[in-house]
Amino acid sequence: QLFEESAALFVRVSELVDGRDLGWKQGQILNKTYLYKKNVPSIILRPLTDLGDVESLDELTDPMINEDKSAVSPSTEELQKVIHFYEFHILYHSTYEVPVLYFKVSLADGTPLSSDDVWSELETISPTNRADNRWTIFSEGEHPLLHQPFFFLHPCETRQLMSTFLPLVDPKYYLFSWLSLIAPQVGQTVPLDYFIVLGQNSPKSQA
Repeated sequence: QLFEESAALFVRVSELVDGRDLGWKQGQILNKTYLYKKNVPSIILRPLTDLGDVESLDELTDPMINEDKSAVSPSTEELQKVIHFYEFHILYHSTYEVPVLYFKVSLADGTPLSSDDVWSELETISPTNRADNRWTIFSEGEHPLLHQPFFFLHPCETRQLMSTFLPLVDPKYYLFSWLSLIAPQVGQTVPLDYFIVLGQNSPKSQA
C-alpha cells in the first residue's frame, strides 16, 4: 500500500516536471503496480575505430605502419557518439520490502545489447560498477510481471542502503530518495525539480 501511494505521487511529480509523454508512467499487471519509463537515451563516447582505409591484412601487421599509428596520442583520437536506449521499470519486492529497478538496453533499431556490452557500458557510467562487483550489484533474470529478460539491481543491496535513510524520510517520499541514490549506477539522476515540486506541494508549504 505504501509503495502504491509513493508511486502515484512519483508519477504525478514526474508529469509536472517532465511532461506526460516523457515522464514516468504507472502500470498494473495482476493487481500489482509498477512504474516504467521507456526510450531513455544514453550517449556514450567511444574511440573511433575506422578500418575503412585498410587495404590489406599486411597493413594491420606491418610493424612500420603500426608504429606510425601508435604515435597518435589517445587524447587526440577521434571519438564516436553511440546512443543506446534504456527502458526502466520499478517494482516492489515483497520479500525484501524494497523497490527494485529493472532495466534493459537496446540499439536504436530495438536490438538488445548483450550482457557483456551492457556491463561494459555500466563500467563507464559509475566507478562502483567494477568488474569484481559485477554480480553483487546487478543480476540478469526474468521480469516478474512481463516475463522478459531484464537486468536489475539487487534488492538486498537496496535494503542495506535504505535502512540508514528510512527513519529520516517521510514514507510518501521514500521512492524519490531511493531512486536518487540508485539511479547514478545506471547513468541517471532524479532532477532537482522533483524535490522542488515536492516542497511546493507539501502540507507545510500550503499551511
